[in-house]
Amino acid sequence: IKTAFAVFLAVILTLLAVYNRDTIDISIGPVFEPITAPVYLVTYAALFTGFTLGVISAWFHYGPIGRWSRKKKHDRNKTVKQAKKILKDHKPIIATSTMTANTANDEEDSYSPSPKQAEPHKKSSLLFWR
Repeated sequence: IKTAFAVFLAVILTLLAVYNRDTIDISIGPVFEPITAPVYLVTYAALFTGFTLGVISAWFHYGPIGRWSRKKKHDRNKTVKQAKKILKDHKPIIATSTMTANTANDEEDSYSPSPKQAEPHKKSSLLFWR
């Protein structure tokens, strides 16, 4: 099947070269002179460039750089799973504190830590993890 594909590709590329013998001017910018080249040569150059960039991209993805990247991703996912397990295993502890208003004095802003002097005034809660 590889041979059949290679023959088919060779026939297509040969037909492309035979039917596209016209020349075109390729301009790279206003500074350089335009280059005259056959259409099939420009097409072959574009195909070769695309193939080469695809091979380099695949090598980056599946080669040593890709292996390093996949290892880092695996390590990161492992760390996240361990952190989730730790958070799942530990139950939250709710700590509450009560502040009471000091009614012995007439000052509104004075607070006393002893609850025997007045009724509860303000309650706050904090969430702690073990």
